[in-house]
Amino acid sequence: MSYQTLSIREHPEYLDRAVDYFSSKWGIDHIGYYEKYGWRFHGLEDSEWGDKSRVYEIKSCD
Repeated sequence: MSYQTLSIREHPEYLDRAVDYFSSKWGIDHIGYYEKYGWRFHGLEDSEWGDKSRVYEIKSCD
């Protein structure tokens, strides 16, 4: 059996499956993950695929 590597940018229809896979494999909850590490949720913006993307910000180390 051979596997093919797909880019989510080229195949956004697989985004939900990829998120579910990584979330279950490493126990990462994609909602609340960045907040655990000091990122602040800024809001939702339209993505290039027509969905909404979560936008975060964090204070710079400079």
